Amino acid sequence: MSNVIERLHASFFFYILTGPERFSPVAEYLASPILVSVAIIFQGLRLWSGLGWVEETVGEKGASAWRRRSRPVIIPLFAMLVTHLLGVVLFTLLNRGMVIHSLSVGNIPQY
Repeated sequence: MSNVIERLHASFFFYILTGPERFSPVAEYLASPILVSVAIIFQGLRLWSGLGWVEETVGEKGASAWRRRSRPVIIPLFAMLVTHLLGVVLFTLLNRGMVIHSLSVGNIPQY
């Protein structure tokens, strides 16, 4: 019983209770949040590049005209890449320290 409780304790965040006796595993529901997040990224990039239109006054009568200015997409993509890489490096460093500590203490799980 203790082993079952420990396995449930370690993995219950990856399941959604969809009914009184039914859990949905992570493989069934994770695809939709990933697709939504990818769509949000592309929508943000589209808005970033679309905000490049500027209204200017043209001529003596003060007529307005829209001019497209340059909106580079490389800069936000680079910022996004750098922040993701920084997150991966921090995650790896933190987990590596925990693994080294658990190996030195001798807490190697037996499966």
